[in-house]
Amino acid sequence: MVLALTALMGVTPSVTLPYSRFTEGRMDCAEVCPAIPASSPAGTSLAELNDVMLDCCRDDWDGYGAKAVSIHAFAAAKRFLESLPPGFPIPSISADPEGCVTFEWRKSSRRVLLVSVHPNFRVDYAAIFGTAKQYGSEPFFTEAPESLKSIVRRIFSA
Repeated sequence: MVLALTALMGVTPSVTLPYSRFTEGRMDCAEVCPAIPASSPAGTSLAELNDVMLDCCRDDWDGYGAKAVSIHAFAAAKRFLESLPPGFPIPSISADPEGCVTFEWRKSSRRVLLVSVHPNFRVDYAAIFGTAKQYGSEPFFTEAPESLKSIVRRIFSA
């Protein structure tokens, strides 16, 4: 099972995971979060994604009935994060109550983009540019949709 999960996440099997154990027949969350050095912006974002997974991998992680972030949601979010171009603005990362991983790019309270990455490699997004709003849903597989990259550039251009 560890090899299947590490392959799903794009981690080579030679990587040592922090620890492996099973709890009530379920794999412990830390098993899917390899140790990542936070010495670069990309490493910092991957470390933040790992923290979200560790904090939100159980149902009711928020005390209000939120769904757990699944291994599949984590893998989709990791792929999304890794598909962002070098030098791209770094998002904040969190989880939403539906079990998706959310990326937020914020320049101000009126220049914001939220992207929720679903386990089935679909993204839902909502953006505010002053008084204008833009939202939608798109599939993604290997690269973040160009429309989202364009929105991030728009948020940080002014």
